[in-house]
Amino acid sequence: WKEAKVGVLYRHDSSARAPIPGTSRYVAVVNGLGEFAPVLEEALEVENVDEVGKVAWLGDGAVCNWTLADQLCPDAVQILDWHHAVEHAMDCAKALLGDESPWLLVWQQRAEALLAAGDPEAVISEVMDCVPLVPKGRGQREALGAIENLVRYYRANANRMKYRLFREDSLPIGSGAVESAHRHVLQ
Repeated sequence: WKEAKVGVLYRHDSSARAPIPGTSRYVAVVNGLGEFAPVLEEALEVENVDEVGKVAWLGDGAVCNWTLADQLCPDAVQILDWHHAVEHAMDCAKALLGDESPWLLVWQQRAEALLAAGDPEAVISEVMDCVPLVPKGRGQREALGAIENLVRYYRANANRMKYRLFREDSLPIGSGAVESAHRHVLQ
């Protein structure tokens, strides 16, 4: 088993809120970050990243992604991928409510509404309100651990979750391009 690292660089059309066709550059390595970083750095240089007015750097929340962004593109707007933010909220919901709960959809809609407003602290506050409701006994440790994981993840990425502002600035909030590249470029 080896890890694949993929990056996608593209020009973004703010008015269409989509990549500009023909501007995508893919970089990938089947190995670790040590081999990926110089490949990505070279691609950024080829694309003249220092001359671009605004750079958005989307990531899944892994600390190494933000460290790499700070090293290679310190002025980039760092954005936590929307789908990862929602997925983490749903992981917490499943630990609290169960995988088959009919309330999962309501939880997801509420989390999405609060996140879309750009307020991860509001999600945290509502999730913390659940702590006294967690039943004692079997499953309590897992439920409380899920809450702790979500709170830690959201607080670590709070500045990268200003989705309302990002959308108002016509920035992408989803990393679908790189997720697709994993499937189509590497596999």
